[in-house]
Amino acid sequence: MTSTITQNIEVSVRPQFLESVSVPEFEQFAYSYEITITNRGMVPVQLLSRQWVIKEFPGKPRVVSGLGVVGVQPLIHPHADHVYASGCQFNGPVGMMVGHYKFARMDNGSLFMAKIPPFWLIYPPLLN
Repeated sequence: MTSTITQNIEVSVRPQFLESVSVPEFEQFAYSYEITITNRGMVPVQLLSRQWVIKEFPGKPRVVSGLGVVGVQPLIHPHADHVYASGCQFNGPVGMMVGHYKFARMDNGSLFMAKIPPFWLIYPPLLN
């Protein structure tokens, strides 16, 4: 697991290789990742949007942006978590993802970005 804290928002990522839906001999590699967003501050915040940079090796980086996460814009109260899971597929055995979330503070409406830590998606046999 990897994590980072930006302006009292902790973002933790737990990636996993999905062997059951991957077909390495046809260069199809599937991964899931679980994200936990923890509000370590004293003010409720709302997650408004996300932006990912997805790097597949070999390949060109892709940028993916959108509102909320998996269809919701969660309100996260102080000392509470929001957890969600998502996934991606690559045509190669190695990839990396990094990005940020845009949040609004509920006390004054100010906007800020919270970093999503970079994390690697690696076909397990390459780690040996």
